[in-house]
Order: sequence, then C-alpha cells, then structure tokens
Amino acid sequence: MSLRSPRARIRIAAAVAVAVFGLGLVLTGKIVDALDETREATVDRAYEARLDAEELDATFTSRVANARGYMLSGDASFLRGRAHARAEFAQRLTVIRETYPSLRSQLAPIDLAIANMDEASDAAVARRTTNYAEALAQWEERVPEGQAEVTAILRATVAAALEEQGRARLLASESARRGRLMLGTLAVAVIAALGLLLSLAIRGQRELLDGALQNQERELLQILEHVPVGLAVRSADGSPYYANRTARELLGPTGVTNLYEAGTDQLYDPARMPITRALAGEEIEVSDMELRRDGLVIPLHVRGGSVRGPDGAIAYAVAAFQDVRELHRHAMRDSLTGLANRASVHQTFRRDRQVADRSGRPLSVGLIDLDHFKSINDRHGHAMGDRVLQAAATKIVESLRAADVVARWGGEEILVILPDTDVAGARRAIDKTLVAVRGLTFLGADHEPFEVTFSAGVAMTRPGENLDSVVSRADAALYKAKRAGRCRVFDESVVAVTTSVLAAVEAPVN
Repeated sequence: MSLRSPRARIRIAAAVAVAVFGLGLVLTGKIVDALDETREATVDRAYEARLDAEELDATFTSRVANARGYMLSGDASFLRGRAHARAEFAQRLTVIRETYPSLRSQLAPIDLAIANMDEASDAAVARRTTNYAEALAQWEERVPEGQAEVTAILRATVAAALEEQGRARLLASESARRGRLMLGTLAVAVIAALGLLLSLAIRGQRELLDGALQNQERELLQILEHVPVGLAVRSADGSPYYANRTARELLGPTGVTNLYEAGTDQLYDPARMPITRALAGEEIEVSDMELRRDGLVIPLHVRGGSVRGPDGAIAYAVAAFQDVRELHRHAMRDSLTGLANRASVHQTFRRDRQVADRSGRPLSVGLIDLDHFKSINDRHGHAMGDRVLQAAATKIVESLRAADVVARWGGEEILVILPDTDVAGARRAIDKTLVAVRGLTFLGADHEPFEVTFSAGVAMTRPGENLDSVVSRADAALYKAKRAGRCRVFDESVVAVTTSVLAAVEAPVN
C-alpha cells in the first residue's frame, strides 16, 4: 500500500496520535502523581492542624464539663474525669505548639487564662465539701468568665487553622492549574481528547466528592440520633436545620414555647436563648432555664455555640441541652444494671449508719459475687455476661425488702445494705436471695441451658465505722465462701476454713 494513499496517511496519523496520546498518558501520570503528593501533603497538614485545634477545644470542654458535673452531683468520678482531661489537654497543647508553629501566636495567651480559670475552679471544687451553696455561687461568679476567655482563645486558634487550611487549598488549586498548563503542551495533536478526558475526570471526582459528603452527612446525623444530649441546629438565617431524637423527645411538640426562667412564671426571652446568641457569634452556657411540660418542671443546662465555614462566616448555630435531673440520676446509678452505683451507696450508708448509731439498731452489709462469672463471659460472650448480671441484679432486688439498698460495687460484685438487721438476719436474707438467683435459667452460646450462683459474705456495722471498713470484713467472709466451694453465704463469725478443706478446693477463685 502506497504511503501516499489516503488510507495509509489516515493510519499513520492515527498511529502517531495513539503514540502521542500514550506518551501523554505516561507523562501525565508521573506529573499528576508528583503534584498530588505535594498538594495532598500541604492540604493534609493544614487539615490535621484544624482537627488538632478542634480536639484541643473538645478536650477543654470535657475539663469544664467534668468539673461542673462534680459541682452538680458530688460524684468523685467526675474529678477523675477532669484530671484525665487536664492531662490530655496539656499533652495536646504541647503537640500543637511543637507541630504547627503558625498556631503558636494564637495560643500564646492560653497558659495564663487556663491557670486563672483552674484556680477559680479548684477553689470552688474544694469548697463544695464544706459549703455547697457558697461553692456553687463562687463557681458561677468566677469560672464562666475564665472559661469564656479560654474558649475565645481556642476558637481563634481553630479559626486560624481554618484559614491556613483555606490557603493550603488555594495553593493546591494553583499547583493543579500549573500542572494542567504543562500537560497541555505534551500532545497538541490530541489536546481536544485530553481536555475531554480531564473534564470528565474532574466532573467525576466532583460527583464522587459530593456523593461522599452527602453520605458522611447522613451518617453523622444517624450517629447524632443516638447521642443522649439534646442537640438543636439552626442555619445561619435562623431557620431550623436539625434536632436529634433526644431534643425532640425532651422539648416535645411545643418546642421552645414552654421554656421558662428558672423559679419564675416568666417565659425565657427568645433573645437570650443560647442558640439565638450563638447565631450572633457568642459562646454561651446557661443553667437558669426550665422546661415545663405535661405537669413536669425539668431544669435544663444549655450550651450554645456557632459553627463557622472555611471563610470564617457563621454557617450554623448549635444548642446542646441536658436534663439536670438526668445528670443527677446518671451520677448515682449504674448504667448496666440500674442499681445504685458506688458513689451513691456511700452516701446512703452514711445516712443509714447515723440512724443506726443514734437508735442503737443493727445495720448489716452483704457483699455478693457471682460464681465463675469470667467463664460465663469466655464461654458465652460478654453480651450474655451482661444479661446474667442484669437478671441477677433484678432478682436480688425483688428478693429483698424495699428498705434494703442494692448497689453495684464493681464488676460482678453487688453490695447490699440491710437496715435494722443483725448479722444472722442478713445472712438469712442473702440465703433467700441465693435461692431466687439459682432459679434463673439462661440459654448459652452452645444452645444449652445453664444456671448461675453466687457466693456472699455478711458483716454487721460497728458504731462509727465507714463503709470500706465493713465491706472489707464482708469481703473476707465472701472469700471463705468461695474457698469452701461457692454457692453459699458466710458471715464474719464463721471460723476459718481448715487447711485441708482449702487444699481440696482446686478451682481458682473468681
């Protein structure tokens, strides 16, 4: 075939076009990879800086929330949570300063602000044990001001990180633009095809990104439905955007129309609402609001804040609110079993012991430990272990008097306080409870039924004795019951089990 023929020239042109196109693809891949690495590294670093700044802000919120939880409930676990949050905050602050020099100037005033707020918070917390009312007044007078100062610094840091992220995106866009200009010179003969491919690729990436963002938003809203704190969100124009299930259940169909100033018949001023003030850029926290619905008066603790977009403008306002009664209830109850928790039972014991000391009546304590509980978890799974513990707790409560107090002491241990009961009576009561628990039947992972038993120790409180002391004596009796073969109740007067009997019991103590 002659090279001059039209068909031959078309084939040669096609071959050249394919070769140039192929070369363009190879070079395109190499250049795009290099540009992507640089762009992604820049954007990722800015993104991580923003996330770290937001995490620092969240950790600070946890510090204050734990301190406030202690002030409201007196539960020492909140103090442990605050100590953990303080340590985490200090660690995150050090990392941010070392990793992101551009944020150091924003964080420069935070050390003094934190120190001032902590001084006020620590003083109020320390005073709570001696004078709750004065401590709370001291807290409300000094801590919110320090908190607002620290929050402003953290919000400014997050805003600076957002600006840096925006600049990184602009630089990335500029590098991508230069890359496209370079790619345009690689294959002039197929520029139209390359342009079409690039436009299709960009369009596809945008569609994928939009779809991914929509999916992320749907997933986030599904997660927020399960958050036990009411969340209400408004758009920048003030229109309702979202309310999670807790908010809908708590506020009811009338919404904000049934919110009052605490202790008065005055409706809460809409202009003072935290979410309204958040739309103006304020960060606000209030505890003077009451919800009145269905004959109930529900005290609320509400915090409002704004969410800003990449340009720094307010995009949304958020109000997070909690039923203060629920805070107290959760502070005093074990979440798995519904029994009183360790902090609550200490308070109850102090009250009952004072009554017993004044009246001269006996007060006994029983410590119950489910037998072979670890093997139940190992063999049938932790979900089954939870069900066993819940069912046993319910049965123990049902088997005792209304005046008796049942609490989860820890793990599979359950503590019982028996007012007006001597050690013999307490042992009989716990024996009756053991019979009831033994009547429970569970279906195991092997589809075979199994039963559960417990061992228990009983001790009677001595005048002026604290709970840990009497529990220690009950625990010693419990240990003897375990070593004697389990599924039994011993009191503190039981003679120590002989060495020969102990040697015969080969199973480890659970």
